[in-house]
Amino acid sequence: MRKSVSLLFVSFFLMASCLVIAEPALSSDETKENFWTAQAPVPEAGGGEAAVVNGKIYVIGGDANFEYNPDTDTWTTKKPMPTPRSHFGIAIYQNKIYTMGDYVNSSDNEVYDPATDTWAIKKSLPANGNRINSIKMASVINGKIHLVSPRTHDIYDVATDTWTTGKIMPFPLSGASVAFDDKIYVIVGNKTQIYDPDSGSWSLGVSSPISVGMAAVCATTGVVAPKRIYVFGGSTGFVEETNVTQVYDPETDTWTLGASMPTTRAAAAVAVVNDLIYVIGGGFGWGMTTNANEQYTPFGYGLIEPVVSVLSPQNKTYNENSVPLTFTVDKPVSWIQYSLDGQDNLTVTENTTLTDLPNGLHKITVYAKYAKGSIGASETTMFTVEVFPTTLTAVIIISISTVVASVALLFHFKKRKNNTADEL
Repeated sequence: MRKSVSLLFVSFFLMASCLVIAEPALSSDETKENFWTAQAPVPEAGGGEAAVVNGKIYVIGGDANFEYNPDTDTWTTKKPMPTPRSHFGIAIYQNKIYTMGDYVNSSDNEVYDPATDTWAIKKSLPANGNRINSIKMASVINGKIHLVSPRTHDIYDVATDTWTTGKIMPFPLSGASVAFDDKIYVIVGNKTQIYDPDSGSWSLGVSSPISVGMAAVCATTGVVAPKRIYVFGGSTGFVEETNVTQVYDPETDTWTLGASMPTTRAAAAVAVVNDLIYVIGGGFGWGMTTNANEQYTPFGYGLIEPVVSVLSPQNKTYNENSVPLTFTVDKPVSWIQYSLDGQDNLTVTENTTLTDLPNGLHKITVYAKYAKGSIGASETTMFTVEVFPTTLTAVIIISISTVVASVALLFHFKKRKNNTADEL
C-alpha cells in the first residue's frame, strides 16, 4: 500500500473518521461490555479510512481497498481508489462510499460501489484554497455530505452532484467528525464542536478529559448499545501516542473513560457494525505502523430493552372469537411471550391467532427478552369481543320468524272477519 507515513504524524490534531450501520446482531459470546478482543489483522499495516456497507467494513487508503467480514473474521482485496490518497473525507450514502479530498490539497471526489466493486468520478471539491495540511472530515446529514477542514466547510449534494458552502467551525483545527442525531460533532484536542445543519450554526460541548490528536472517532447507534461517541487513542504530544478510550454522551454533555486499547496507536481507521466497534491499523512513533484489528464492545452492550409493538388486536370491538396477534420487535431476541387477561405467559415464535375468545373485555401484553437478559414489553392493548353463540342466534331467528308468521296470520283472519261482516 502506497502511503506517506510521515503524514500520519505531521498534524497534532489529525483524527480518523468513522461511519456506522445500524443493523443489530448479537451472539451468545457477545455478552460483556467495555472490553477488547483481537481480530484478524488488516493485510497491510498503516493508515486508511473506514466505511461500513451491508455489515462489511472497507478500509481504503493509498492504493489499497480491503473488505473485512466481521462474521467470518476474514479480509478480501477489492479495487482501490482511482487516485491514491490518504487522510481524505469518507462518507456513506445509499450503500456507496464517497472519498473526498486528502491531506495534500487533492480535490478528487470518487465514489465506490461495493455491490459492483467499481469506482466512479464525481464533481471535484470547490477550489476555495486553504486546503494544504487540512484533514478532511465528512459526515452525512439528510442526503448531504458535510466536508469540514480547519478553514473550509463544503457541502456536497449527492442527488445533484453540486457543492455549496457552509459555516466554518469556531476552532480551526484538524480533527474527526461523526454524525449524531442529525448534528455533526467534531472532536479535536479537547474541543467538542457541534454543527446544526438546520440553523447553520456551531456550538460547543464540554471539553474531553484528555486532549488528543490523531484519534479515531465514531458513534454507536442505540440499537444494541446506548448512543455514545467514542474516541480511541491518538497522540498527546508530537509523537506520544496513547491507548486511552474516551466516551461522550451528547444527551448529558458528559465524558467518561473506558477500557484502554490493547495496542497504543494514532491515526487508526474505525468502524461500527451492529454497535460493535473495530479499530484498525494506525501507527506509533516515527514511521512505525500497525496492522492491528481490535474489536471493542461498548458500555451497555446488549442491555437496550427490545421495543415491542402490538399491531393487532387494536382497541376496538371484534365480532368473532378468533383475533390475530400481530407484533414487531426491533432486534433479535431469545424468546417472545404474551399474557392474555392476566393469565400465565404463553411463548410464541411468530405472529399467531388468539382463538376461542369469550365475549367481553380483554387485555394483552407482549414481552420479548434480549439475549443478554433485558426484557421489553409492549403497551397493554384493550379490546372487546361481542359474538352471539350460533345456537342462540338460531333460536332468536326462529322466534322472530314465529312471531312474524303469527302476526301475519292474525292479520289475515281479522281481515277475513271484517270482510264477512261487510257482506252481511
